Amino acid sequence: MDSVFKALADCCSTVCTRRPGKHWGNFANTWIFVPWPASSERGKVELMADSRFVYVTYIRTTPEKLWRALLDPEFTRQYWFETWHESEWNPGAAWRLMIPDGRVGHSGEVLEVESQRRLVLSWRAEFNPELRAEGDSRVTFELEPQGESVKLTVVHEIDQPDSKLVKTLSNGWPHLLASLKSLLETGESLVETRRWPKGL
Repeated sequence: MDSVFKALADCCSTVCTRRPGKHWGNFANTWIFVPWPASSERGKVELMADSRFVYVTYIRTTPEKLWRALLDPEFTRQYWFETWHESEWNPGAAWRLMIPDGRVGHSGEVLEVESQRRLVLSWRAEFNPELRAEGDSRVTFELEPQGESVKLTVVHEIDQPDSKLVKTLSNGWPHLLASLKSLLETGESLVETRRWPKGL
């Protein structure tokens, strides 16, 4: 039965916020099943991040185009609230997400890079003092070709229980990634993510 649940989950965009001892989902036109671990597996779960957000979607594009859309300022400004990345995209390199007014929105370090397949960043919220106080989190992007589409998995996690950062980003990532999908499949991003929010 578990294989059936896994197959169903893989066939839809999935949003899940998760921490040890609690297994639940936030749903937006999605379906997910997260079973309680067997007693023999609970030790493994304790090694996971305390707060974790996972999103899986399928985009009708190529790994090359998706990779460029994730990193290239020409693309990110169209769907990522007018923001853009600054980085050399090498392991150990600094990384910053720049806000249109010149502030640094988020920053961190490039931890892993495998072009068109995998990107791992440390992530610290800079523009919000309350979220910045939580310290570094980690975000992972994984790209997998699936026929005419690419499976994109985004995991954002931090070693803190009940993270406000992960809770906040779990509301933002789905809209942002839906806009990315729209841009690549139709040539237009979602209107709501084209401009930096006023007063933020």
